[in-house]
Amino acid sequence: MKKYFLLLLPLALILCQCKQKESITEKQSVQYIKKQTVDTVINVLVAKYGDSQKARIEKGVKQTAALWTQKDGKDIDFRDFCLKYFIGDPAKLELLFNRLSGNFEQLFGRYNLITLAMKWAVHIDIGEPLDVDEMFGAWEPTAHFNDDFFANKIAFVTCVNFPFYTLAEKEELGSKWSRKEWAYARLGDMFTARVPAEVSQKVSDALSSADNYISNYNIYMGNLLDDKGQTHFPKDMKLISHWNLRDELKANYNKGEEGLLKQKLVYNVMLHIIDQSIPDSVINNPTYQWNPESNKLFKGGKEVASTPEPNKRYEIFLNNFKAMKAVDQYTPLYPTFILRSFDGGMEIRQKQVEKLFTDLCSSPEIKKVGDLISKRLGRQLQPFDIWYDGFKARSNMNQDELDKITRAKYPGQRPCMGSANERRQGPPSHPNCKVGHGL
Repeated sequence: MKKYFLLLLPLALILCQCKQKESITEKQSVQYIKKQTVDTVINVLVAKYGDSQKARIEKGVKQTAALWTQKDGKDIDFRDFCLKYFIGDPAKLELLFNRLSGNFEQLFGRYNLITLAMKWAVHIDIGEPLDVDEMFGAWEPTAHFNDDFFANKIAFVTCVNFPFYTLAEKEELGSKWSRKEWAYARLGDMFTARVPAEVSQKVSDALSSADNYISNYNIYMGNLLDDKGQTHFPKDMKLISHWNLRDELKANYNKGEEGLLKQKLVYNVMLHIIDQSIPDSVINNPTYQWNPESNKLFKGGKEVASTPEPNKRYEIFLNNFKAMKAVDQYTPLYPTFILRSFDGGMEIRQKQVEKLFTDLCSSPEIKKVGDLISKRLGRQLQPFDIWYDGFKARSNMNQDELDKITRAKYPGQRPCMGSANERRQGPPSHPNCKVGHGL
């Protein structure tokens, strides 16, 4: 039971935090623009453009007022801005939408290209890692985007004309919206908070640090020993924690008893990573041999003392939490990271997600599927069988044989789609492969 708990711990932590805040609530904060000014602007615009646009006017003006600060101007400046930049003519509104969305597409497409390039040395093994690689990886090219676009008032032009709709409002109104109305609502998602650049950069720093930790967390599989002191993986196999270890588990379902033994070794490696009992000496280090079942360390055939990895994994979790927490006060519509993730990011309510998990795990079909998998494997299920890969056509293909075929077809080159381990080694060198090129 303890082993199952360790695997499910991250999900349990998320769901527990979700229960603390299950609905969107706006933080109480002092709005700089007076309510009287907001009401006056709304009344003037409704009188000019009619009651048919009243709902959009009210939403746009109120949301613009909520984001307006003293440095943006006084009440009279806010009033003049709204009266000047609110567009009531449908044709001109569509023209504005096309201009804004086109420019934002150009900006964010290039931001993404820059981000991928800056993180290349962190994500890909291109040689000896340098300290500057993490610095480049942590740099966030969009950190000042919000500040700049509120300062030049483009964010306010967007807000006053294309107001934001909460998830609840989208669920209620969305079925009646046209494609264009949905597009307008999506543009309204652009500016819902004013997170300072320094806060955004700290979030980027925390996430980059976590990314770098994971990307450089390698296990030398050829150095893993069973209880008889034997090795079972290729000597040069180096797998990154998390996805490579998971993929190796999946790849051994068609290899009989030897495959099961290798899966158990991988599973024990995972457990030691999770509970931080893994010897620090075996991470990114080919010098030592390690028995993950007994957690004993060996060098030159002799057992040596070991020291567990420091609690770096959970320190990173905590740093991420603190960085996200610092954003809360600047996002009144989604005042917690949980709400920003579910309602804002995935656009599905936390209660719905929890119900999906509950219904899935308690359904009779799950038991039937488990019985089928157990019958196919000819053994009782193990915790790592959550990654059972036997329902896919390719699962019957031996990955080692596929690697040999690929190497034979492209001798002397690293193929585009080699083993999971090969795909971590750098940009593909096959001339017809476009992945990674152009950076």
